[in-house]
Amino acid sequence: MTTTQIEFKSHVNPKHAENAITQLGSEESPSEFVQIDLSACTFIDPSAGWRLANGLRRYAEKELLTVILPDQDRFSSEQWFKSFTRTGLGYAIAFHCNRIVTPSGRDITEEIKNYYSRVDGIPAPTHVLVSGIRSKRPFNVDNFSQFSTKFQSMLSKLRAESPPEGSLQALTTFVFEAVQNVYDHSSSAPLPRSTKVFDYLCVNYHANIRNPPDVENRFATYLKRLTGVLPENRRAGFMEVIINDDGVGIAGRQSQRTDIYHETDRQEERAALSEALAQGGSIKLITKDCPVRYDPGHGTQKIMAALRELSAFAFVRTGRLLAYFDGSDASQEAFAVTAEELGYMPGTALEVIIPIVESQLRLAFGAASCPSST
Repeated sequence: MTTTQIEFKSHVNPKHAENAITQLGSEESPSEFVQIDLSACTFIDPSAGWRLANGLRRYAEKELLTVILPDQDRFSSEQWFKSFTRTGLGYAIAFHCNRIVTPSGRDITEEIKNYYSRVDGIPAPTHVLVSGIRSKRPFNVDNFSQFSTKFQSMLSKLRAESPPEGSLQALTTFVFEAVQNVYDHSSSAPLPRSTKVFDYLCVNYHANIRNPPDVENRFATYLKRLTGVLPENRRAGFMEVIINDDGVGIAGRQSQRTDIYHETDRQEERAALSEALAQGGSIKLITKDCPVRYDPGHGTQKIMAALRELSAFAFVRTGRLLAYFDGSDASQEAFAVTAEELGYMPGTALEVIIPIVESQLRLAFGAASCPSST
């Protein structure tokens, strides 16, 4: 059996991760060994780590995956923490991989698994990651009040100051809706029940953030608009919130077909994603395999309202598609599914970038005052 080699240099950005995803998602049913070499990696951009992490599951569950990581003195260092832990990649490797080695060939599988088992859920000054939304159920997804108390308590342990009450409510609302979606849908039909899905909620603070490769300059336009509404002589830092799973994906869940990700024509996948993101687009009433709470099908609307209040920018990456919502652009009424043709990434990642007025470490809000893009 042949082995596919995927080797990364010192800096991994979203484009590098997308190239790897294209390779990892090329087979409908993985049949070749894959070796991913991250031993030279010293920096991973925000939004690159979770992309690569979600590409691991299908190969790992068939024991077709080996990951090469730096030696022990590197994986316990601050740089390792920033590069692997804050992006969720280290956790995903520890969760899925049954063979992790150093460049010299030393097996460090148990060391990595033990390391991430110890740090899971423990807040650092500017980072916290909680995994096992479904398996461990660290949050009560049936009660917003209880979820809010737990989530806001988690934020209070970070070095960054909590946002004002109104913005904190909006932040908690969109995180609650997204976490609830992971619990209800990520491991549901048509995904086989035996599938070992990895999921997590992650919060990071950044003094600055890199523009992801984007041919339409969506995020760059957002940052430019944001600069225009900041108070004089103020800079914005950023809160990054990631809610991620490597499960069924939105289009597969909505269409009840896993083969939708491997059709040459992407029209049906695009239509299924657009339908799921539309108001009233819940699949719950058809599948009847997860709780029906309150008014199903309006979670996306609640998320968008919260993002608009926070002047936040959001990406949804799922299957072979990417959608975005710019909360600072009053003219955008819904998540927009882009035209990019991407490789197949299992699951769904929601990444939200929220501006913070640096001198106060408080969330910037008031999207109504932001000019629309042209």
